[in-house]
Amino acid sequence: MFETLLASLGVGSAKIDLILDKPYVTAGEKVTGKIIVKGGSTEQTIEGLSVNFKMESHQAANLNKITEKIAAISISEEPFTVQPDEIKTFPFHFTCPNHIPFSSISTKYFFDSDLEILRGIDSHDRDYIKVLPTGMTKLFLDGLDLLGFKPKWEALTPEQGRWGQIIHFQPTTHFAGKFNQVAFYLQPGTSDQELEFYYDFIMKVTEDHGALFELFHLNEKEGKYTFTADEISSPEQAKIKIEALIKSSLLHT
Repeated sequence: MFETLLASLGVGSAKIDLILDKPYVTAGEKVTGKIIVKGGSTEQTIEGLSVNFKMESHQAANLNKITEKIAAISISEEPFTVQPDEIKTFPFHFTCPNHIPFSSISTKYFFDSDLEILRGIDSHDRDYIKVLPTGMTKLFLDGLDLLGFKPKWEALTPEQGRWGQIIHFQPTTHFAGKFNQVAFYLQPGTSDQELEFYYDFIMKVTEDHGALFELFHLNEKEGKYTFTADEISSPEQAKIKIEALIKSSLLHT
């Protein structure tokens, strides 16, 4: 009786543990693993077992923190009983949506597992997973990496019911010392045949002309561009196309 009372307060209660087969997933592909429910010090009735897939990030406009539920995954809706120290295992699988931002500096994903205990305190488990970009978005980012651009700031902005991603990059090899800022705005997974993006390049200028250039934004080049699947079918091709775009911007600034 005393153990039942303690379990109702969360002491010696049943616990949940989600174990993922891999700590990462490519957008659009399947996540697999298992959920382990371990009984506590007394028999307990489990009313439900579910997992929420959530995203946390920051909004570009005001840098406010965002936490959003992407999907709810029901594992068991039927009540069941777990005995003291008993271990029950449930298979876990979930297909990661394709049209979500990829994991980056600010954007993180996690599974929030919930074990609903009758007349007790629910048990929770949080497991982070990295969502990798896919398709043309991945090739584009690989091309930037080959050029030595490393992400230094990232946030999300809402557009047409989806989150777009704004990423600022720092040049480390190619174009090092030529920019104050290189930024791209992407909407991951919008098309398999083309990648449409906005860019904003702010070049460094000499002290003699710095104030004048900044006043009239003469050192800034922004616009919209589209790469087709034929143009960037590999990271190397993406590198060449991005490099050409940036060099063209330098020449016309």
